[in-house]
Amino acid sequence: MKTSLLALVLLLPASAFAADATIISAANLCTEYNANGTVNTGGFSGGEEMPNLFDGNFSWGCHFGRSGNGSYFVLDFRSLLAGGYYIDEIKIGEVGGFQYSVYYSTDGSTWTGVDNAVGVVNIGTSSFKPGVVATHVKVVMDQSPGYGAGLSEIEVWGTDPASMGCLHPSFTEWESIDGTATCTEPGVDRRKCIVCGDVFERRSELLPPLGHAYVETLASAGSSSRYGSGTISCERCDWSAVCNQPLDLAALGGVATHFLVQFTDVTVSSTGNMDWGCNPKKLVDGDWTFHKYQDWHATSRSHDEWIQFDFGTEIDLTKIEFACSDYNQTVEFYKVEDGAERLIGQVDVTGVTNNDENTQRSSISFRGVSLRTLRVRISDSIGLGVNGTRPVCMGELHPYGTVKGAGLLDVLRTKILLY
Repeated sequence: MKTSLLALVLLLPASAFAADATIISAANLCTEYNANGTVNTGGFSGGEEMPNLFDGNFSWGCHFGRSGNGSYFVLDFRSLLAGGYYIDEIKIGEVGGFQYSVYYSTDGSTWTGVDNAVGVVNIGTSSFKPGVVATHVKVVMDQSPGYGAGLSEIEVWGTDPASMGCLHPSFTEWESIDGTATCTEPGVDRRKCIVCGDVFERRSELLPPLGHAYVETLASAGSSSRYGSGTISCERCDWSAVCNQPLDLAALGGVATHFLVQFTDVTVSSTGNMDWGCNPKKLVDGDWTFHKYQDWHATSRSHDEWIQFDFGTEIDLTKIEFACSDYNQTVEFYKVEDGAERLIGQVDVTGVTNNDENTQRSSISFRGVSLRTLRVRISDSIGLGVNGTRPVCMGELHPYGTVKGAGLLDVLRTKILLY
């Protein structure tokens, strides 16, 4: 679990909502702007249009072409209600892990950051509760996904202030509530409206998720010719992974994200130009065809660049499958322990077409290798010809493993003849 990036989400009990809160956001109320404040007339890419941001689909990320970091969307509600709505909730869907920020305004010119919604990096749906009367809401793509997938939905829930008994003009200070964090969810902060006493909650930055307490249970040990079996489970909750055979460990997680608890965290040393869709999540998205601009590449061809998998507990590594660009390079695999690297295997990729837009798929098997952290480096004298640079790259990368003790033994089988 990584906790270096900001992605706070505000939560509010259902009882605190006004009964007539409705979705007030819509494509015809929204305008896209460039970072310099001019209207973006270029539209989206990938076939999406403005209505895709308001169709209720939080899982399908939109593509924005080379819109650039800092481009933003403004929703203007004055045509619906001149004085603005009480903004109960703003829900943002984002599928790529690109940073964004949310603001509100009472006049369309002066903007205030929504509490805990500035600098958000979160894959999934985030819910923010401004609790203010506003005429405008702005969502800024601090990092544009470019030709990749990013924002999927902007959904604003509002209430006519005239229908509310209390507009909650003042609150007590936020208080972190001990004991509210779970394995996968952070704890909560609470405050009260000083006027009416309604209680408001938000996910707390001070109380991160506990993370799973992993326990390994070996049912049968591996031998020189057969995998064993077992289970990895959490002693605090019902999470478990049954290892009757080696598992694709990439399927048990993905790119490390703030407050996201997963068995497998993927991190990289650097990432190239994201405007073209390059993103670390492409390493584990299940697409085994190499895409020159969209798949992950670093910012350089240095051997110092790396891809890393951190597992929730020590596992027996059984195999690694990968797809890369089809030219000569060496992919190296290291066990990392206490900061030190030990080479555990490598694959010399010999280009068939020597065309960096084509795909070569390969794999490597392991015996007797247990680890918690796997690091991958690439030795490459050519590099991927992209955006005027030639960095190292990788299209897809999936490690397989099983519960510790269930992997194949690192022994040599010898036939002995007795006379």
